[in-house]
Amino acid sequence: MMGPPGSGKGTQSARIAEHFRVPHLSTGALFRAALENDPESDVAKAAAVITNGGLVDDSVVMDVVAAVLTEYDCNVVLDGFPRTTHQADLFEHWLFSVGRQIDKVVFLHVPNDELVERLGARRTCKACGYIASLRLEDADTGIPCPRCGEDLYRREDDRPTAISRRLAIYESLTAPLLAKYIATGQLLSIDGTQSPDGVFKNICDSITNQI
Repeated sequence: MMGPPGSGKGTQSARIAEHFRVPHLSTGALFRAALENDPESDVAKAAAVITNGGLVDDSVVMDVVAAVLTEYDCNVVLDGFPRTTHQADLFEHWLFSVGRQIDKVVFLHVPNDELVERLGARRTCKACGYIASLRLEDADTGIPCPRCGEDLYRREDDRPTAISRRLAIYESLTAPLLAKYIATGQLLSIDGTQSPDGVFKNICDSITNQI
């Protein structure tokens, strides 16, 4: 699943994984968990870059993804990986070595001004990880998580300075991947400005029709 920060990759990846009954692998969640649960590990130290809106070293990301994927012998929804052409090349080499392949790449297109608004109002539950999209006027009023009732908080990478940096990094490093996957015929472009249900339906229809 591809798309800029705030495009809805995490939400749609989780829904697609649940719908098709396959695992959902979020590289961002893996690194944030390492940062919280084992801050002295090499993975956590690399993941600290995320808090400043940066990208973790490509080889470290590939090692983490490969370690998780080897646990599954089924299709997996990849959320947030690969993010650079170098990661994509490393991933293709690894897939070839284990006799696997990418089926489709779903890209969620959302204009920058909407992305900034979405990220500015996004809050995450400290307990269950639920991501809430609040109205801007409610974003700092202490609204509890609608799933479990615990506190919602603003991630460091959802603060204004980090948002600008994340979008700039996306444009310079991740966006070039689109050309790569267009050339291979693997890219499915989806209008991410629709309602979450509309985006989900479009993804399901596209995957069902093309796989």
